[in-house]
Amino acid sequence: MPGINYRELQKMKDKMTSREFIAEVCSAFDPKVEGHLKPEDLSLYETGCVCFGERRVREAKTDPSILLTEAGDGVDSTAFSEITGRVVTTRMIDEYNLAIGPAEQLVTTEPNVVNDLERKPGFSGLGDVAEAVHEGMPYQNVGFGEDFQDMPRGQKYGLIVPVTREAVFFDRTGQLLERAAKVGEVLGYRKAREIYQMVIGVTNNYNWGGTAYNTFLPGAAGDPWTNIHSQQLIDWTNIDTAEELFQEMTDPNTGQPIMIGGRQIGVMPSRFSNALRILNAMDVRHTTAGGVVTVSPNPKSSRSYQLIDMGPLCRSEAVATNDFGEPNELWWLGDFRKTFAYRENWSIQTLRAPPNSTVEFHRDIVAQFKGTERGVAAVNNPRYMLISSGSCGHSSSGETLCTPDAWPAPDSEGGNATR
Repeated sequence: MPGINYRELQKMKDKMTSREFIAEVCSAFDPKVEGHLKPEDLSLYETGCVCFGERRVREAKTDPSILLTEAGDGVDSTAFSEITGRVVTTRMIDEYNLAIGPAEQLVTTEPNVVNDLERKPGFSGLGDVAEAVHEGMPYQNVGFGEDFQDMPRGQKYGLIVPVTREAVFFDRTGQLLERAAKVGEVLGYRKAREIYQMVIGVTNNYNWGGTAYNTFLPGAAGDPWTNIHSQQLIDWTNIDTAEELFQEMTDPNTGQPIMIGGRQIGVMPSRFSNALRILNAMDVRHTTAGGVVTVSPNPKSSRSYQLIDMGPLCRSEAVATNDFGEPNELWWLGDFRKTFAYRENWSIQTLRAPPNSTVEFHRDIVAQFKGTERGVAAVNNPRYMLISSGSCGHSSSGETLCTPDAWPAPDSEGGNATR
């Protein structure tokens, strides 16, 4: 392999202890090291010859009774497993991160050590408790009340990448890396899909005070909040109108208005350029029926909002639900990370199985690597996010999101234009 060939590997192994040899070779694939090797530079055959012994590899190639991983002089199955595991891990995690795409921007990752459903206590009936404390008087305690939120249970996911005798004999490094990449891709897409299904309201796991709610509610009688609107994102006035819903949103514990803080706007890929135009326009012009033109600075500049391209996977999930008349018109306004979380029991990991000649005997497998992660997407507080219904459709639970032809009509005085 480029950079390190069989003879160089053998010289290194002869001069070092097993642990030193493993550390030296693995460090050569560290992306932080200048001139580092790429996973494709690994040769399963040459690595196998060094770790199992060149003679044993040659003989095992024609004699199936010879086991590569069987203990013997010069056999270092652990070194082979750790070195190949390094490149498998690199390729798997690279593809995992690529597959997730922008989905991780939409959630706060919360470490979760609970294996089952968790009930998070909340504060209830606080009101305005910031009262004056007179000299010598005790401070008022703020404790947990009857308010609580039930959080969903995490699930475990994973796949195994095996390295067979044939992969070593015929140097199928590319095949091994393809399998590792596929495992990373599958795990990444799965996590991203779960996040997107929550963000578009297909998955509704918000349970507050013992009652389950849809994340997005249209403001029907009895709804504790309203965060569905029918504004199509055409110009800055649609953002302004949507923002009015936040004025009616209050914290259920304090009764105070929801403090959104930094706002984000999420749009589908085909609408990203239009949203960018709206936010980056230098000024806006309004023309009356009498031909009077009013020019003013853009009140909704990109300095006020972070624009997020939700990505093609989000769109495909919206299309698959059949809940939206025109999925391309969906857009979000609010704080994604305050609204949504990914409760992580453990992040993506690559685990190496210990060398086992029994597995090689039964299945011709000389090494195995498992990619695994565990967690669940959860709604922390839906009051921090608004969603446009795209066009008239229905939610996953069946209620109407907007009425037909509910999009804002053009202004009778000539409309608003943004440039």
